Amino acid sequence: MPQAQVVEDPDHPGELLLDLGTELCAGLGWQVGDILEWIDNKDGSWLLTKKTSANYSTKSMENL
Repeated sequence: MPQAQVVEDPDHPGELLLDLGTELCAGLGWQVGDILEWIDNKDGSWLLTKKTSANYSTKSMENL
């Protein structure tokens, strides 16, 4: 199962980024340039979902 990784940003040393990886993104139907939204589930977990023009994709990563 593909997993996201926290890595150092090569363009901004000392900063971190969440690397979703190509396999995970392809499995979710996400592409470079897509707009993603973080939603706080108010229980310590987050939902990351792809924003579409009028609503949100049903493919998402839950409990990050």
